[in-house]
Amino acid sequence: MDTNYQFTDEYTSLSSQGVAVNPAISFGFTRRISQNFTLDWGLQKAFVAQKNDGFGTSLRNYYPGAGSGQSDPFIGYFQGILALKYRFH
Repeated sequence: MDTNYQFTDEYTSLSSQGVAVNPAISFGFTRRISQNFTLDWGLQKAFVAQKNDGFGTSLRNYYPGAGSGQSDPFIGYFQGILALKYRFH
């Protein structure tokens, strides 16, 4: 693995077309904070196939909402879920 990265001011525009389907498992909790507010929090584990058609480098290919298939093979990619909800009357 090459770790000799050189940072420059050159940027490349990115665009994406189509849909990437990746299975995921999520679990979480809901806590009522007040009469109008609830807080949801939890974890999501996505199972992303190793491809090179997402965002980022080939060493760290990233799919928004699902993560990276090149993460640690044992733990994989986890992401947190946090939502504050307001109830309108």
